[in-house]
Amino acid sequence: MNQVDALKRLYDQLEGRRAYPVEQWDPPFCGDMDIRIDGDGRWWYRENPIDRPELVRLFAAILKREGHDYMLVTPVEKVRIQVKDVPFVFTRYRILEDQGLTWLALETETGDNVVVSAEHPIELRQRAGESVELPYVEVRNNLWGVPGRALYYRLIEECLVERALPGQGLVWGVQSGGEFYPLSRQVSSG
Repeated sequence: MNQVDALKRLYDQLEGRRAYPVEQWDPPFCGDMDIRIDGDGRWWYRENPIDRPELVRLFAAILKREGHDYMLVTPVEKVRIQVKDVPFVFTRYRILEDQGLTWLALETETGDNVVVSAEHPIELRQRAGESVELPYVEVRNNLWGVPGRALYYRLIEECLVERALPGQGLVWGVQSGGEFYPLSRQVSSG
């Protein structure tokens, strides 16, 4: 089975919005805008929460990363915004099936969908100022997401697989497309 074809079929099953072609846009930089995304994925403008989901989805659709900076980009201008950790938080998951394999699909609060796979693997990282590693997944073009706390615990409760890995002991993780993706480095020494 061709994994690329399988992933295309899986993405066709998912509903959600498509991003604009911001990687093709290179307008002039127009300065900083007082918009920030906090560690929980909440968008703020001038210290006030942006409570309109449609506006947040629009901003997320035109978000681009340039080096360490996050930009809101249109074909004619771009402005820099601040992001505490990563711009996306995964809030839902679905289990999809294709040709006998089950796949884990994650959805962000802004409607972006990813299927955990070699193209979008889970990567364990330590968030600044915290001692615990969290599972991160690339949403698109170097824009990453992390499961929200509720989703993280749902994944542990409903999808957890334990696997003994050489030199690492017993590790918690999830299965997607026949592959194991750790959610932690080490649970116990086995």
